[in-house]
Amino acid sequence: MDRETLIGIVEKKHHFRIDPNDPVFVLATISEVILQEAREDLQKIVAEALTRTAAANAQTEAGAREKAEAIVTKAGEWAAERITQAGETAATRLLTDAQKLQVQSAIASQRIWRATMAAVVCSLAALAAAVSALVRLWFG
Repeated sequence: MDRETLIGIVEKKHHFRIDPNDPVFVLATISEVILQEAREDLQKIVAEALTRTAAANAQTEAGAREKAEAIVTKAGEWAAERITQAGETAATRLLTDAQKLQVQSAIASQRIWRATMAAVVCSLAALAAAVSALVRLWFG
């Protein structure tokens, strides 16, 4: 702010007129220089803090990514293990069921064979009876 504006502000607020060559302006200049240096220092501190914060954020993100990857990997391994176990259990059950069906099939085949043999024997007996009846009819 220029001197004339400052003089006007002081006069309006305090009803006191400052001379443009008053030593108070030396203090104002010193204050302005100190304030400018403080601003520059603050800007450096803020810039450094932003850089550190960005680095910390990147490091935190990398750590979180590593943890997430580890969790996903462990979950995949766990799921693969569970799927393998389920597959093995299902295969064992299917094998057991297949063996039971094989035994049942063998028993059914044996029963069918026996029934077929019984039918053959009955057919032969019926044939023999029929032949016997024919022979009696013919030879009397």
